Amino acid sequence: MADKIMAVTGHRPEKVGGYSDEASKRLTTFAEEMLKFYKPEAVITGMALGWDQAVAQACINLKIPFLAYCPCKEQDRKWFPESREMYRYLIPFAKEVFYAVPGTYPGAWCMQVRNEMMVDDSDYLAALYDGSPGGTANCVAYAQQMGKEIKQLWDPWQWFLANRC
Repeated sequence: MADKIMAVTGHRPEKVGGYSDEASKRLTTFAEEMLKFYKPEAVITGMALGWDQAVAQACINLKIPFLAYCPCKEQDRKWFPESREMYRYLIPFAKEVFYAVPGTYPGAWCMQVRNEMMVDDSDYLAALYDGSPGGTANCVAYAQQMGKEIKQLWDPWQWFLANRC
């Protein structure tokens, strides 16, 4: 799978351990292990809280280029100050930053536009997805519709939590 572009989608902190520094470090460590295994040439991340940002941090740590595909310029407008600070720390490390829609937040639909851009511009999708409805499910469904290979990471994540933490 080396020399391919990986897009990532996954759950927010509520479903992957919470907002603590410890939870964030655990998720980033898992992201690093996943990146070492798949060895992508570059990664596309939607920069959402949780999995997306953990993957961005793991890319920085491993010196893997990543592309930030943001739904709009105010993606972080409703986040807690600590979350906004992390987002603003990560963005300058992106090789490129793309916005699904220009300007300010037009509504939740722009996140699906972003998801479709990520899937369209990647070779495969790595999904930290537990099967529940929501934005991650929508991204996975679009990737399936487009015939993209999907690496399902939920079971490896559960194993990691049980055996490595």
